[in-house]
Amino acid sequence: MDSQDQDQSQSQNEDQDPAADPQSQPDAAANQFVIAFAPYFEVQKKSQWSWITVAVMLGNFYNTGLLKNGKATKWTQEEVITRCMGTANLNVAGSPDRSMNVTMVYSPLNSGNASVAQSLGTIRAQIRTKSPVVVGWGTPQGDQLGNPKYIVVYGYSGDNWFYADPSKNNVTKNAPLPIPKTGKLVTKVVYSRNPALRMR
Repeated sequence: MDSQDQDQSQSQNEDQDPAADPQSQPDAAANQFVIAFAPYFEVQKKSQWSWITVAVMLGNFYNTGLLKNGKATKWTQEEVITRCMGTANLNVAGSPDRSMNVTMVYSPLNSGNASVAQSLGTIRAQIRTKSPVVVGWGTPQGDQLGNPKYIVVYGYSGDNWFYADPSKNNVTKNAPLPIPKTGKLVTKVVYSRNPALRMR
């Protein structure tokens, strides 16, 4: 999708409830379900901001921004990092539990350090409710991840996945999850939700 098409798609979806989005594509016979998440993709602006960028993408997908003239504004990476850290002038790693609370899309359901392989069934179930899932990995560092990387998984087809990796230039479609298979890594799964209450 080029930038013009992406902008048009985002404009068309701006005021829609994701749960009622007709562009979401279920296909039980083909073991496939893809949420219309791609128009909300963003590239992270700093190298350690994947935890910020996944929260921004999800907040804009669920349309949870501050209301201005009766319409939700778009979250920005600078706004979310400032709310988390007090300034936008930091290139630091963090946890999407925190950034997703800022954009009001964090769901405590089953979220936390977990084996992604053991969570695949739950991830698929969440996607079928049109709720994208954040998957992360990094080196063990207490209850956090060292040098973490986070992506948003928004669809699956058989054993392949559709995901938004903010370190890339666009979404990845119908491919294996990019979790490295070598090295001592810890994985993390964070679930999202469409909040009942919105910012005013």
